[in-house]
Amino acid sequence: MLFSGEKAEALDTINKKKLYSWIEGQVVKFEAKNANLDSKDVAKYKAKLERTVAQKIYEFQTKRNLNVSTGNAAVEETTRTTTVKGELDFNWVLPPGLDYHSSEDVGRTLVATRNFEKDDVVLTEQCGLVVVLPKDAVGVFTDEILKNSQKDAKTRDIKRKVLQAQIDCFSQADEITRAKILCLHQAKSLSDSIDDDLVEELFKGCSSNKVVPDTKIRTSDGKEVIITGKEAVRLVPLIFLGCSIQESSNVICLPILGSLVNHSCDANTLRQFKTTEVQGENGKMEKCLLVEYIARKPIQEGDDISISYLGASLLPTSVRQSLLFNSKNLSCRCDRCIKTPEREACLVCPTCFPLSKRDNGFVVQYTDDDASDFGYICRQPDKDSWACNRCKQEFTTSEMENDFKLPDGAPAANYLALNQYINKLGEELSNLDNDPAVLFSQNAMTLSMQYYNAIRITAGRNNWASQMWILKLCQGVTNFSIQKVDANILTQEKQNQLTKHVLESFPELWDWVETYLELDPVIFIGPQVCLTIIQLYKKHGGNDTKELTDVYTRALRTCVPTFSDMAIAVDDILYA
Repeated sequence: MLFSGEKAEALDTINKKKLYSWIEGQVVKFEAKNANLDSKDVAKYKAKLERTVAQKIYEFQTKRNLNVSTGNAAVEETTRTTTVKGELDFNWVLPPGLDYHSSEDVGRTLVATRNFEKDDVVLTEQCGLVVVLPKDAVGVFTDEILKNSQKDAKTRDIKRKVLQAQIDCFSQADEITRAKILCLHQAKSLSDSIDDDLVEELFKGCSSNKVVPDTKIRTSDGKEVIITGKEAVRLVPLIFLGCSIQESSNVICLPILGSLVNHSCDANTLRQFKTTEVQGENGKMEKCLLVEYIARKPIQEGDDISISYLGASLLPTSVRQSLLFNSKNLSCRCDRCIKTPEREACLVCPTCFPLSKRDNGFVVQYTDDDASDFGYICRQPDKDSWACNRCKQEFTTSEMENDFKLPDGAPAANYLALNQYINKLGEELSNLDNDPAVLFSQNAMTLSMQYYNAIRITAGRNNWASQMWILKLCQGVTNFSIQKVDANILTQEKQNQLTKHVLESFPELWDWVETYLELDPVIFIGPQVCLTIIQLYKKHGGNDTKELTDVYTRALRTCVPTFSDMAIAVDDILYA
């Protein structure tokens, strides 16, 4: 028997209290039996028990949610059943602790009806559709390809093959799954991005083989509507465009309830995939792909459940908004976008550090000691004003364009255009391939350092583009260490130089994210990147880096789920 949100929360609280009480009892017994052990050994033993308990809680919550999504459990009347209203309607059984809301501002979303603690499983479901991409689309498939209106033969062929794979997968699903998927279409939020000629071509190709069945839909007033195969061919690509997620380089999947989880640039859940076995209609166990949403921070009753479609992104608001619109037809209204200054795209304040005092009228030359003498200006939430974080001077967008002209030889005509120029360089850096063979090639390194130096001397080190190169180096070093990469792409001397540069630069990146942006550095730099850098500090750092390494390690341990494999690796470092 499953429980309502309130009962599920109470049961989780009771279970956690019992299990953590058991931990304390086990630790007391362990200390009594091993009186000669030091405090680190005891802490290591306790951490191991905490991981075991966290794994049990995770497995219980996952099973509870999965039973709801697959219909393999009795459900109390108080468990939420709701009707998703859109162009089409369908009754949904929601896991305990979630409800469905719809509004003009945010569209459809899942809302918490209980409190979730960090690491709680908020939602688990079997993916509605799992599509294996054609071989020639692997590595080049993006949402932009599906929206791209280019008529070149290669792009059109890739688009056709991807859409064909989506439609074929939809056609093979049972009618209930097809009906739920068709309910995900939102006419107001998705335009007809797939051109009519291509839709007609796909339909003709499908109808000749009779692979797209009609689907019966119930509306909110109880009427039944038949969605023809031809109409499904038009709708399915749009639904994939708005709701699908890429599980790996060659697999995209379409969750159903998960498609109701809205985007936020500072999301409260993390999404992960795993393969498990469920009982099929024939009674046999079948492998299936699950998608899970784990609370990355406490979620209060009434909060929207959110995930970042961009991952943990350090891009400035304007760049994030552009990417979201181009890939998902989405205009983000999260707090980070509409209530927070655009600190990432900042410039050295022209009042604190006047243009007249800069080399050539625009070059910012300073030492670390000088950097505390001036502030940075960034665009405010009203989008038409800029303000300095140090002197508090405010500027209008018009003043940025007309009152702060840059001299001949500068990369832009004025301060506003300088911001646009820096963003463009930053996007070039952020788009660099993280494959070490590409990123660390001579050409890429030379060009990137030119961009990096240009950004530092014009915008200052707190600009996102300045930090992006440091982040890219850290990501490249991480991939070099965890992937099977040809060691010959870097000589030992270059590896040592790169490692030295990364370890010297990482504290600046960490401090920028944590102090200047006021974001969680582990989440936004990346847990795996942080773990790799910590391991490099342990291997190459001296006593002067021990304190920093300890800070990073404890922050990483606090951030990652206690039940995760990474928690084991971090504990091994903490209690070595």
